[in-house]
Amino acid sequence: MPATRPILFITRNFPPTRGGIETMALELVKQALAEGETMVVLHIGQPPRYQPPDGLRAYHHAPGTGRWPALLVSLLWVPWLTLRHRPRLLVNMQVTSAPGSLLAKLLTGVPYIVLCMGLEILPGGIPPWRWLRGVALRAAKRVISISRFTDSLAAAFRVPAQRREVINPGTRQFPDIPPRARETLFGAGSAERYLVLSLSRLVPRKGIDKAIEAVALAARACPRILLCVGGSGPDLDRLKALVASLGAENHVRFLGRIAEADMGPCYANADLFVLPSRASINPPDAEGFGIVFLEAGACGTPSVGGASGGVPDAVLDGKTGFLVDPENAPAIAEKILQLEREPALRAEMGRAAKEFALASSWDKACGRYLAAFRIVAG
Repeated sequence: MPATRPILFITRNFPPTRGGIETMALELVKQALAEGETMVVLHIGQPPRYQPPDGLRAYHHAPGTGRWPALLVSLLWVPWLTLRHRPRLLVNMQVTSAPGSLLAKLLTGVPYIVLCMGLEILPGGIPPWRWLRGVALRAAKRVISISRFTDSLAAAFRVPAQRREVINPGTRQFPDIPPRARETLFGAGSAERYLVLSLSRLVPRKGIDKAIEAVALAARACPRILLCVGGSGPDLDRLKALVASLGAENHVRFLGRIAEADMGPCYANADLFVLPSRASINPPDAEGFGIVFLEAGACGTPSVGGASGGVPDAVLDGKTGFLVDPENAPAIAEKILQLEREPALRAEMGRAAKEFALASSWDKACGRYLAAFRIVAG
């Protein structure tokens, strides 16, 4: 029989906004519902989801954009919803809402879990925030990190090892990718090019500038190389200026935001996926995992990723692709050229990437998360 007391799922990231954390939050909720769990969602900040997943006991949206507003909202809403819905477990998608769960635990005794994504658990911030994060993390029944990197950040807050766990996120699968001509996806003349794809929000830490520099270097040995950059963001003008300064207009194209229906075909029609993500100091930021690498792998495309943050959990170096120094454009160019010169190696890595992605499907990954939730909830 499904448990009648719900799980209260608290997140700052939820559709309709797009992103890796939003996708993971929705997949966790959908899988829990599919397995018979009773779910209540508290969505803090971002636009409300006007059509919540079918089967929720309740969906609550509370305004609270930014760390401090979200924290204040959680301190009010989480205890109130705990008293109202009588959940058996509180799941925090980010540490930002964990102080609200700590207060609810003190009032009601309901245990809570914190998931560690990346940005919100990085060192730094004003002393009161650092102290509050540490208290909330150490009081959690379980702290689950999406990568070994984020687990190391939780360890720095002195969360005991026996209450920490690493569970990697999953990825969607692309079982039926319709045939698409490269020109319809990447533009005229792309059919015969060595096609390198980058796909991300265009912000400095994603390392698209280093991918551009690497492709400009690689073009000297491989004139047919073409880097197609999908996505939008505040770094676009700087990246376009970089392309012009390098004289690489024939080797770099900006695709803009890619439609959902085109994602699988874009991954599948690329020869290689490249995203040399790096840690950022100002502002502090890092790649918590890198679901895009798994998505590329699900389409049989190997990756070159930055050896930074949680990316080493998403790209198995030498097996599903290569890890590189994300600040070293010549090293990135070398790996791009190696996979152009060795198509058999590229195909072998593509097969391994697909196997890895299949083992990391959302249903399997979410099953691992839900098993951990149930151990805590009883």
